[in-house]
Amino acid sequence: MTGMSVDIIQLDKGWEKMKEGIDKFTQIMENDFDNSFPLVLHSELYATCYAMCTQKAPHNCADDLYKKYGTMYEEQLQKSALPAIKAKKGEAMLQEFAKRWKNHKLLVRQMWKLFVYLDRFYIKRVSALPLKAVGVQKFEQVVFNAVKEEVRTGVLGLIEKEREGEEVNRELLKSVVKVFVEIGDWRPLFPTRT
Repeated sequence: MTGMSVDIIQLDKGWEKMKEGIDKFTQIMENDFDNSFPLVLHSELYATCYAMCTQKAPHNCADDLYKKYGTMYEEQLQKSALPAIKAKKGEAMLQEFAKRWKNHKLLVRQMWKLFVYLDRFYIKRVSALPLKAVGVQKFEQVVFNAVKEEVRTGVLGLIEKEREGEEVNRELLKSVVKVFVEIGDWRPLFPTRT
């Protein structure tokens, strides 16, 4: 009987490859999707994740990949999204906030496709938070909680302008309010009067 040699993918090497792909997609996203994400790279990254998650113990990397998946969002949001939002004021800040949420949802969807094996098998086995929910949670923790008061003030300012008869960007208002609703924290928009 001939034994098949299976290459073990160590966590550091495998994550380095995954991170290259994540960085590539993030770069494409930051450049307003000038290019598309290469299908060949997508296939390689999916295969890497799958291999790392299906290796026999003690080489199985599923737990570590899940942790790195969450950390990856924290780093990306702190490095680019949060500073970009904080650098702007008023309506420009609201536009950046809405854009960053939209892009983050695209990033979450793309990363889910790469890490789907984790979502289908690992998460069910250990009852962990699903990957898409991790992405939303990280946006809430890193970005939303840091700027929600400024965003709330901006939204209420636009509403006040409209009440005074000024033209306002209703699509922007709608998209910003939608972020609060999708994150599930709309109460800060309309606090109760005391």
